[in-house]
Amino acid sequence: MASINGKSDSPYWWAWFRNAAGKQCSKSTKILREPTDSNLTQGNREAAMSKAEEFERQEKAGVPAGTAAMQVFSPLMEIPPFKKFTRDWITGVGGDVKYHNKLSGYFDNIDEFLGDKVDWQISRLHRPDFAGLAQFISEKGYVPNGA
Repeated sequence: MASINGKSDSPYWWAWFRNAAGKQCSKSTKILREPTDSNLTQGNREAAMSKAEEFERQEKAGVPAGTAAMQVFSPLMEIPPFKKFTRDWITGVGGDVKYHNKLSGYFDNIDEFLGDKVDWQISRLHRPDFAGLAQFISEKGYVPNGA
């Protein structure tokens, strides 16, 4: 269960939570502990606690709190579905047609594995959605490098 505490060297509430492996983590909520208006103190405490709980939910879902992956899109940007994102990425990586076709083949297998989730926005997909992908790919006849 997430909690919040103050740190002597910070004016902000700090979130304490556990990641998916059970390891304790901490991160600043960027919410002031002692705002200039004392009427805001309880509201800030509740907002910080809510943020701490969100950090923990994200960590347990496989999205480390504060990662660049969470900050790539602004609220005004449309977040693409997984399939569109991967195909647009292939278009931008350079290389020749043979290389692009190889990448498309890899993503076709991932699309098959994800099923309907391939149409989800990439921000909705997390580590658990890909559980079993390696087994699925190996059953398709692919082997890891060096095997």
